[in-house]
Amino acid sequence: MAQKDVTLRANVENLMNKDYWESAYGGYLTQGEPRTLKLSGTLDF
Repeated sequence: MAQKDVTLRANVENLMNKDYWESAYGGYLTQGEPRTLKLSGTLDF
């Protein structure tokens, strides 16, 4: 079996899980997202 190139990626948003306001528009406040982990991978063949 031939060797394949694999790339793995990880991204963490809001690592410290802090509460924050993401935006304020038209009298409304939008709360920011909690800690989020995103994983992805690619396989080149």
